[in-house]
Amino acid sequence: MAKLIIEMQEPSVEIPVYSKDASGVSKKIIVGFKRYETLAGESRMADYERIVAAPGFEMLDSAELDTFIKEEILYLKKVELPLRDEETNKVTVMKIADTRKVKALETLWADPAECLDVLLDAYFLWSSWRVSFISAVQAALVDMSFEENSRKN
Repeated sequence: MAKLIIEMQEPSVEIPVYSKDASGVSKKIIVGFKRYETLAGESRMADYERIVAAPGFEMLDSAELDTFIKEEILYLKKVELPLRDEETNKVTVMKIADTRKVKALETLWADPAECLDVLLDAYFLWSSWRVSFISAVQAALVDMSFEENSRKN
């Protein structure tokens, strides 16, 4: 039996995630989130709301929220990763076009899944990135832009 695929119904939705620090320096990566049909998306949004409504919840320090967000992310694109050599103290920038295609890096990750996990842990340490990931996961679960998709009368 064939399944009808409607435009914009790919298995993922790519959302740009931005970070800007107090000095005005800004960076952007592309995050591939899972895409859900309406009822499944509403169910995952309810899970998200349960996490953030829990007593004692801290937006900037929640392992449960980190886990939830990680479960929703399939890949990262256009990542620039500064690496400091511990012996020479030299900084180089590693560019990762797509975490699904990354090769093992002996001291950091063994495979693409571990690369994604390592990168997300690093991004979640910085509040400007963390808040942007939280906003992006909310947008991915709703899967629509109210401004772009609004009906014009």
